[in-house]
Amino acid sequence: MRPTCFFALLALACDSGKDTGDDNGTLDSGSGDNEVCEGTAPVIEDFSAEEGPVISGEGGDDEQPTIQLMAEYSDDDGDAHVLAMDIWYDAELDGTVDTSGAADFGLDPTAVEDDGGNPVDPCDGHSGSFGVLLGVTGDPLDFETEYDFGVVLYDNAGMGSEPAFITAVTPAAL
Repeated sequence: MRPTCFFALLALACDSGKDTGDDNGTLDSGSGDNEVCEGTAPVIEDFSAEEGPVISGEGGDDEQPTIQLMAEYSDDDGDAHVLAMDIWYDAELDGTVDTSGAADFGLDPTAVEDDGGNPVDPCDGHSGSFGVLLGVTGDPLDFETEYDFGVVLYDNAGMGSEPAFITAVTPAAL
């Protein structure tokens, strides 16, 4: 089974970086299971973006469109059973984003689930899909605007992938 995960981040309520982990150097998903697998960083095999579903905004009253960012990944040592993601974006369309500074959005360490909704066993997270939905509210992401997006995936050992980039258009306001 290939793990597939989706997470919604609202632009106003997201962390701006990855958790540095616990005393063992591993990310902490809150699952209490931080077995260390040694060796390799995850590799982003494919990175895509498309219009996502409409989600409820803060307070559950307002609906907002989303953009879905999806990374297909592999990790030879299998420690992609817990993943975190940093996301950068800019409107200077050149096919890349400066990833040297703090991320614009960050997804905290999250235990990866398989297609059946079960947590992937430690050191058994060799490949899958990991996605995030970013709420588009007009601030900071504008409606119907083309952006370059960049992402880095972090495995349970805190090792980061090489950045992956894509240019995509955010959805229109509802």
